Order: sequence, then structure tokens, then C-alpha cells
Amino acid sequence: AVPALLAAVGLMVLANLVASILATYLEAYGIPMPDSSSSMTSSPLSLVLNLISTAVLPALLEEMVFRGYVLQALRPQGDGIAVVLSSLPLFWDW
Repeated sequence: AVPALLAAVGLMVLANLVASILATYLEAYGIPMPDSSSSMTSSPLSLVLNLISTAVLPALLEEMVFRGYVLQALRPQGDGIAVVLSSLPLFWDW
């Protein structure tokens, strides 16, 4: 688990570096980066929508994509086995 965690942190740092370089080049060509705070208002609806779009949807999509991949990979073993094994909270969910 520790090597996977270190690899994930390294990939996160690399992704942030690439995003920063891309943002610098875009701003040099006159394309400013959007201000994320401009999408937030003080209304409860805005809070709920931002919470859904930043916390709920990515988690649901990750589960659907990952579980779909595992399910398809296990289908040659039989549909019942594939459904049971793909729904177990094994090491990859920690």
C-alpha cells in the first residue's frame, strides 16, 4: 500500500505541475484561467450544486467506471462470480 500511495502522490504532483505550465502558457496567450470562487454564491442551492459537482459526482463516476472494468474483467469466470467479486470491498478500495 505504501508504494501505491507514494506513486499516487507523485502522480498528483506531476499533474499539478503540468496544469501550472499549461495555465502559464494559456495566460501568456491572453486566455485567463477562470476564478473558481466566481461560481460560488451564498445561496443554499449553489452550495448543494457545488457539493454535488465536486464531491458526489466524481465518487459515483469513479465507482461506476472502476466497478464496470472489474465486472467486465471477471465476466469470463461467470456472471454471478463477477457480480459478487466486483462488489466486495477488497484492497483496491482502501
